[in-house]
Amino acid sequence: MPNTETTVRCLVLGDPAHPEMAAVTRFLADEDVVPTDDPGAADLVVVCLTDPDAYSSRDVARVLADSTLARLVVVKSSYCESIGRTRDLWPLAAQVPARNAASRLATERAVLSGTRLPLPLTASRDETWAFDHAVVMSPQETEVRVVSPDRALAECWADQLDLPKGACTTPSAPDDATFAGVLVIDGDPWTDRVRDVVAERRERERPTVVSRTMPPVGPPGRPGDLVTVVPKLAPAETLVTAVARLAERVAHSG
Repeated sequence: MPNTETTVRCLVLGDPAHPEMAAVTRFLADEDVVPTDDPGAADLVVVCLTDPDAYSSRDVARVLADSTLARLVVVKSSYCESIGRTRDLWPLAAQVPARNAASRLATERAVLSGTRLPLPLTASRDETWAFDHAVVMSPQETEVRVVSPDRALAECWADQLDLPKGACTTPSAPDDATFAGVLVIDGDPWTDRVRDVVAERRERERPTVVSRTMPPVGPPGRPGDLVTVVPKLAPAETLVTAVARLAERVAHSG
C-alpha cells in the first residue's frame, strides 16, 4: 500500500556489503530510507541474494508471511541470475539482477509514494519486463484524450495515465479524427467510425494509441507511423509507455 510519508522503512536480508550490491548500499544511504528489523513494519524488503541456496522454501515462506504489506525486491548477484529458471523459491516478479537494482529500487519507491502502479508478485515474465522498462508519464504540453464506449474502462485508462476527468470522452467527440494531441481509442467494437477515425488520424499523422483485443489495425504502419496498437490484455504499463513515447515524439517535433 502507498506510503504517505516521505520515508521508506526498509528491511534488508543478506549481505548488502557484497561488491555487486553497491546499488543497495547507495539506496540505504539515502536519508529518507530508514532501516528496520521488523518485517511487519517494513514498507520494502530487499533481499541481497549472493548464494542461490542461501534460503530454504520455509525461509522464503516466512519472509512473505511476515511482510505481507511490504514490497519485495530480490537483488541477484551474477552467481544467482539463473535462479528464475532453476529454482522457484522467490516470486519471479520480485527478482532483479544486481546490475538493474538501482532502477528497480527507484521504481518501487515510486510505487510506495503512489506515483507508479505496483507489480503483483504473481506477474508473468512479460509483465515484469514491461514494469522494469516502462516509460513513466510526466507532465508535458501534449494533451491526451481517452475515447471509449465503456465509461469504466475509459476512467481506468485515464487514471493509469494520470489524466484529469475531462480527458475522458464517452463514447466519442466530433473532433476525434483531427484532435492534435494523443488520442487513446478503444478498438472494441471495431466499428466503421472507429476504423475511419484511426485511418484519418494515420493519414494526418496524429498520435494515436488503439487498444484492441484483436490487432492489427488497418494496413502495416509506415516508418515513423504515429498509430500504435496495444493489445487490451497487455500489462497496464504497456499502455502508459505507448502514450508517453508518442507524447514525447510530438513534444520534440514541435
